[in-house]
Amino acid sequence: MNLLSLLRCTQLTTALLSAAPLAVGDQGKVSLEGVSGEVHKNLLARLSLDKQACDAADWQLQGGLKSATEEIREGLKAFGYYEPVITPQFKPADKNGCWEATFTIQPGSRVTLRTVDVDIQGEAAKSIRRINATSLRNKTETRSEAPAFARNSLTIIH
Repeated sequence: MNLLSLLRCTQLTTALLSAAPLAVGDQGKVSLEGVSGEVHKNLLARLSLDKQACDAADWQLQGGLKSATEEIREGLKAFGYYEPVITPQFKPADKNGCWEATFTIQPGSRVTLRTVDVDIQGEAAKSIRRINATSLRNKTETRSEAPAFARNSLTIIH
């Protein structure tokens, strides 16, 4: 390829790219109400709807709303919330704007455990038959440096 051909190819590529609208940063807005801190941060990080473009098709956004509700529900389980009430609200894009989705979340009661029994199976069972989390808690609760779960209760996190 000679220099003149290369220059024409570069000019054509530049013209095509400058004519195409840039989509960087043109994503919808997702808001979560009713949660804060680590829960809020974790839920936003796992939402796929948050990555949809402003000009996404309606069917994509409607499917994304359903998926987001389930993603929020699953994300709350990691923090011990198993029966949340999630209310989605959707505002379509207007002429000059972008779509917005707001999820109002009532997480419900957090599940905590008072007693946990762990059954060790396989090779480890030869040396340890059963661990009782309550006895572990009782052994450490008199020490001031005991972790919070050892002083109070163990929270399910999975």
